[in-house]
Amino acid sequence: MSLRERALQAWEEYKRELEEDRRKRLEEFLSEAVNVAKERFGGEWKIDVERRVIVCEDIALRPYCDRRYWQDCWEFRLIGRCPKCGEEILSRPFNNLEGLGGALAGERWDIHYCSVEREEEEERLCRKLLKLLAEALAPFLGCEE
Repeated sequence: MSLRERALQAWEEYKRELEEDRRKRLEEFLSEAVNVAKERFGGEWKIDVERRVIVCEDIALRPYCDRRYWQDCWEFRLIGRCPKCGEEILSRPFNNLEGLGGALAGERWDIHYCSVEREEEEERLCRKLLKLLAEALAPFLGCEE
């Protein structure tokens, strides 16, 4: 086996080990998040490693943990999808049942700049501008509306 082949093989093995380690740490983190969610919200939570979320009754939460003052501070965000563009959107962070209720009610979401909505708005503004331009030029072109 040549040096190139051995080096590429070693690189692929290294990448595989890194991915296995990352997945293992993510599973441990999500398992801990499941325990916190059971305590705070109740219910039976399951892990979805691919999406990096925990799920209960079709409610998907993305957990976050920050160590402050030698204590773990857990927060969660509700995961949703924009109905127009399909992009993943997140609620604002919460850490209790009331916060989850606010997110489920649609009142606590981060601002989402939807590309489809922006295109629709731009098209509407262009049509409005063209109409105004046509109205302004009509007398000079001898056109009647």
